[in-house]
Amino acid sequence: MDEKSKFGWRLRQAREEQGKTLEQVHRHTGLSLFILQNLEAGAFAVVEPVYIRLALRSYAEHLGLNPAALVQQLDALWAPPPPPVQARPAPRPHSWMRRLALGLSR
Repeated sequence: MDEKSKFGWRLRQAREEQGKTLEQVHRHTGLSLFILQNLEAGAFAVVEPVYIRLALRSYAEHLGLNPAALVQQLDALWAPPPPPVQARPAPRPHSWMRRLALGLSR
């Protein structure tokens, strides 16, 4: 079991220890069943990261867990990859520089 799956499993375990169903959590928090199921599965890329963090915070508060600590754990587990670096093309030399480099005169 990978770390994301373990994270989700711990959420599920906390919910089940309290005898709550996903449907009950859904009705109390307003979080969709789709989001709740994916949180418990460790599948965080189902929606934008900001929404997963908000959902996790709400879910943690409902279960009486520390929301800040769980969001911090989530960030450590699932840091979105940085955007690719765009290589800029080299600037074109001025025409006089091109002629000089080629050994041409006016």
